[in-house]
Amino acid sequence: MTAQLRSPMQILAFAIAVGLNVALIVFFVLWYAADSQAVNAAEGESGFDQSSMIPHSNLLWVAAHTSLTLMLALDACLVVLWCRGSQRRRGESVGTP
Repeated sequence: MTAQLRSPMQILAFAIAVGLNVALIVFFVLWYAADSQAVNAAEGESGFDQSSMIPHSNLLWVAAHTSLTLMLALDACLVVLWCRGSQRRRGESVGTP
């Protein structure tokens, strides 16, 4: 296999995508842990104490799950673009139009 040259723009796009993935996964994990802890603290033996819940937890739930879904969609689009670019480069190196 030959080493393919990558442009600085491709490397930058890859670094941004990886950074975005890491940031969103960390956000989701931290939100999930905080939400689970708040729900467990609210559910006591004496009933349900709503004052210990996270404020606006429904909006945070929507934001966390939407960001995770959009991240997966972006990753899928990037993989498809990468595969198409790889096929195109392979076709050009062989000499087919």
